[in-house]
Amino acid sequence: MREVIMAPLILLLMLPARSAAQPGNVPDRRPIGEIEFFGYKGLDVARIRAALPFHEGDLFPPQNSDDDPALRINQSIRETLGRDATDVNVVCCDGRQLFMIYIGLPGASSRVVALNRAPTGLARLPADIMELNDQLVDARMKAVFRGNATEDRSQGFSLLADPAARAIQLKLRSDAPNHERDIMRVLATSADARHRAAAATTLGYARASVTQVNALVTHVLTSTAR
Repeated sequence: MREVIMAPLILLLMLPARSAAQPGNVPDRRPIGEIEFFGYKGLDVARIRAALPFHEGDLFPPQNSDDDPALRINQSIRETLGRDATDVNVVCCDGRQLFMIYIGLPGASSRVVALNRAPTGLARLPADIMELNDQLVDARMKAVFRGNATEDRSQGFSLLADPAARAIQLKLRSDAPNHERDIMRVLATSADARHRAAAATTLGYARASVTQVNALVTHVLTSTAR
């Protein structure tokens, strides 16, 4: 089996804010297309995979359960290895519109990424920008489930093929350049992880610059603690 090696920086830059699938954030259930591991050198991956509460082909999210699926996965890892998983990410969706689950294991090839301490400031985004970000999360997920989430990144920012999602993205593109200083302040100093995530998404629609890229990289390497 080929080990999936993912630098957390690259993985997080690829995912939109709040893209990890959670029960209640998705309109219907669909199968798990793949479960991939990284950091597993020296561990019995077949044994770990067999012990998981979910397997490829299972419908997801699980019905009639109030438990966070990521916590259930981590519990099975702990029971199998005596140690926690390093990462558990449930992502929607692959090219077949199926869920993907990425699990980091504490094997010999695992590497710890030191995160920056979470900021503690009071800065927050304006309510209208937060509302646009919430609308985009919802529109993006609906586009994925309709199979209409193809992205055009030729202009340096994401534009989805889905008309509803694209309209929101174009609105962010219109607003972001006028609020760059405030957006960067929230990204760098806000104690609220949700506002920092929305600021990162919005900053992606601002003017391209070295300052923009550095701010986004710093955000990726910052703890999500509130």
